[in-house]
Amino acid sequence: MTAGVDGVRERSADGTRGTCTCGSHGSRGTHARRRHRLRGSDGGGAGGGSSPPPAGAADITGVISQVSAGPGRDQGSFLIVADPAVTGAVDRAMVRVTADTVIWASVGEGRRSLAFGDLRAGARVAVRFTGPVAESYPVQATAAEVEVLSGP
Repeated sequence: MTAGVDGVRERSADGTRGTCTCGSHGSRGTHARRRHRLRGSDGGGAGGGSSPPPAGAADITGVISQVSAGPGRDQGSFLIVADPAVTGAVDRAMVRVTADTVIWASVGEGRRSLAFGDLRAGARVAVRFTGPVAESYPVQATAAEVEVLSGP
């Protein structure tokens, strides 16, 4: 998802996409600090969990292989292994879930809100990232939205 030392492609907390121009990226395009400006968006910033999640394609769709509880504001994290039938740039991701992350499942024509504690290893999910994505292996990102497609 990067375009060089600066110019990292990102999605802000409100779901808009743009190119980072903060100038604080290291040689691999990772952020040295959290605050950043996105060219091609409204500037991003911290979003609230009360607004509806952004529509659009998931950054990764696959199966959760492990779930870990987190400290403080972090509700926890999970490792997702991409579905081989779904092509994408990411095949694995360590996904951080915060209080701002929207977790839900489809129920008939509507949606049902879920909590971090409802996520289980073996569940098939689609995840949309927000903010910077660390280019480690697996990539590390914060979830804006987690859609539970099927249970374990």
